[in-house]
Amino acid sequence: MRGTVLKKGFVALLIVLALIVLVSPGIVGRLAEQSMDDSLDRAAAEGEDIVITSQGFDRGWFSSAGQHRIELREGVLRDTLYGVGIAAEPGKIPALLIETRLDHGLIPLASMTREQGSLTPGLGNAISTLSLELADGSRVPLPGTIYSKLGLTGELQSHLILEADSYAAAEGHFDWSAGELLVTASPANNAIDVRGQLASLSVTANGETLSLNAISVAATRQPSPFGFTVGTANASVASLAVDTADATFNIGPLSVESDVGVEGDRISGTTSIRMQNLPSELGTTNIATDIRLEKADGEAFAKVLRTLNAARPAAATTSMAELLNAGFALHIDRFDVSVPQGTITSKFDVVVEEPAADAFTLAAALLAVDATADISVPATLMDYAIAMDPRAGAAVGLGYLRKQGDNYEMHAEIRDGVLTINGAPMQLPVGEFR
Repeated sequence: MRGTVLKKGFVALLIVLALIVLVSPGIVGRLAEQSMDDSLDRAAAEGEDIVITSQGFDRGWFSSAGQHRIELREGVLRDTLYGVGIAAEPGKIPALLIETRLDHGLIPLASMTREQGSLTPGLGNAISTLSLELADGSRVPLPGTIYSKLGLTGELQSHLILEADSYAAAEGHFDWSAGELLVTASPANNAIDVRGQLASLSVTANGETLSLNAISVAATRQPSPFGFTVGTANASVASLAVDTADATFNIGPLSVESDVGVEGDRISGTTSIRMQNLPSELGTTNIATDIRLEKADGEAFAKVLRTLNAARPAAATTSMAELLNAGFALHIDRFDVSVPQGTITSKFDVVVEEPAADAFTLAAALLAVDATADISVPATLMDYAIAMDPRAGAAVGLGYLRKQGDNYEMHAEIRDGVLTINGAPMQLPVGEFR
């Protein structure tokens, strides 16, 4: 009796496994298609300049194939590409095409016939290739292959693998090392995590060569209630070199780190910038900056971003007024410039209290501002600057910079519409802005 029960249980298990292997792919394929479309929709929502459309999805029982098209609508990004010569006309920016094969099923057997296939349970595994569609309709294959895994919870993990290669075009020559980019999209919190690195990239055109080394990016982004993404983002380049017929210079390392978060209807964030070995008239220059923004109105900040992206100066001025009227604090905790003659250090703090008046006026904004600035310049550097250009001594003569030991220093502040520099008050023309 016990043996019969075991046999029946074993047969039932085989039937369940057969259903998983043979029946689930068709059901899961529809879920996988919808999940990929949702992920692309989230990616499109991250940038107003991007349009992602499906060019069709041929769904089979064990595998499916589809194509997506990514275009740039009118905006700063498209105008920038046109400005640097990517397209002859603003309306002829190349479109990016993504060809995808998706092997689906709780156990994706079809994926085992291709590179990096896996039997890991999930909604499916995919492989994608990229190409550019030019204005005349022709296509140019792009390097790299994207391997994607769609988890049972809808998490999409895409791994771009780039092999070292080169490409010659009429406009120039491109060389790059092996690299990779891992993008993970989570439907649970709509977060997108990006991690990537590239050892080297060089572009040669018109007798000039631009080379980048040790490129690294890392970011975790989430949508905010205000229409822009928040989170952390870090990018760095170990060195950047430019070779021309007349000169060669190298700069770096370069790095940018940011962290922006939401607190109710306000946003706060930090940004740190490091630039080393920059060429200047004073010699090799290093710059270090640390900035904090505290409790800025999210809706007003979003309006500023939208107007700036749309390149509408008049609207940007109005949006900036709304941001000021809502109040915030901006701290430049560090802005240091180091040259062979010494290091200029500076620190700035600006606090804008929300005015009591309902209607915004520039006069009310000036009265609501409390700001301080502290700047220190080494005497050796100041003497050098005056020797190079005597007009630089005007700051000392007017009392803006005062000698304190081995440095020239300035302390300035704005309180209640009065500007004070090194203890000397100067009434701002607040009344003229009423």
